[in-house]
Amino acid sequence: MSVPGLTIYHVKSHLQKERSTIILVHLIHIFHVDSKAEKKDPGDLLAGLEGSSTMQISEALKLQMEVQKRLHEQLEVQRQMQLRIEAQGKYLQKIIEEQQRITVAGTPRAASSEQLPDS
Repeated sequence: MSVPGLTIYHVKSHLQKERSTIILVHLIHIFHVDSKAEKKDPGDLLAGLEGSSTMQISEALKLQMEVQKRLHEQLEVQRQMQLRIEAQGKYLQKIIEEQQRITVAGTPRAASSEQLPDS
C-alpha cells in the first residue's frame, strides 16, 4: 500500500481532522441531549413563539458558546501541560549539564592518578 509522496505526517493530519470532527459531533450530541433534558423557562417559551428559526439560531449560539468554552478549557489544559513539559526539559538539561561537568571534572583526576605509578 505504497502511495508516492504520502508520509506519516499526511496520515496523522488526516486522522487528527477526523478526530476533531468526531469530537465536535459528540459535543453537539451531548449539548442537544442536555438541552432536551432541561426544563424550559418562560423566556424560552416566548422565544419559541417568535418562530422556529429564532429558536434554531438561539440553540446554535448556545451550542457555539458551549463548544467555545470547552475548547478554551482544553487550550488552558494544553498550555499548562506545555509549561510542565518546558520545566521538565529545563530540569533534564540541568541534570545533563551537571553530569557532563562531573564527568569532565573527574576525567583529568583519573588520568593523573594513572600517571602516578609511571613516575
